[in-house]
Amino acid sequence: MRIFCITLALIFSLTTTNAATIILDLFEGAGGDGVEITATISDAPNNGVEIMLRNDSDISAVVTSFAFDTGDIIIMQPITSADWAVSNAITIPGASNIDFDTTFGFKALPPPTSSGINEGEELTIMLMDADLNEIIRALNSGEMAIAIHVQSIGDAAISSSYVTRKITPEPSVAMMLGLAGVCMILLRKRVSR
Repeated sequence: MRIFCITLALIFSLTTTNAATIILDLFEGAGGDGVEITATISDAPNNGVEIMLRNDSDISAVVTSFAFDTGDIIIMQPITSADWAVSNAITIPGASNIDFDTTFGFKALPPPTSSGINEGEELTIMLMDADLNEIIRALNSGEMAIAIHVQSIGDAAISSSYVTRKITPEPSVAMMLGLAGVCMILLRKRVSR
């Protein structure tokens, strides 16, 4: 009975996610060695979800716009930053080639290469009345996608577009405790023999 309860707790902790990393793939443009845009998604207070975009590029690169294709998933408009404008008409270059239709998006205010997300900067977006596990499921299934446009890449100042590929859940504290508990039970049984 004890092992059953611990197994049940472990299963529950594995199915509940508190945060995840969003992996983005190049789909338009030449890209650029050294461009590294990371995104994490996590629970936010007051029944919301936070998406944090961070520019960890080793070369010059500026995120100047990003958009959401939410399909039939209904999400309220996120809270915006003073340097960004909400626009439902954002066109990410090359997005039509991958059947990406913008539901809502953001663009950096002029000049975009100054007010966008430069190297070492980050921007957090809050999705109100959203469920983290539902968003992760939708991103993994392809029902929802996030695309970004990066400009002024490297010395040649090229631009490229990226889209979500997959979501990697980050281990939760409950999952780690559940795994530790199972290991302790297995070790205890092994020692008692």
